[in-house]
Amino acid sequence: MLSRLSDGYPDEDSVGLPLTGLSAAELVTIADLVDIRLCVITIGWEDAFWSRLTAAGREALERSSDLEPVA
Repeated sequence: MLSRLSDGYPDEDSVGLPLTGLSAAELVTIADLVDIRLCVITIGWEDAFWSRLTAAGREALERSSDLEPVA
């Protein structure tokens, strides 16, 4: 889910992922990430709710992408 929240833009330009259209399981995962402060929920354009990575979330994503895949 962290990789889905990363839109490839720097933190100051990132809009994140809109919550509309996500499954119930994905929303639970987002709530868990908010609880551990890896992402935040913001209200954006037209009062839509968006989930964005925090600095800690970006670091966690970077660390996970550095891991070698297990064959």
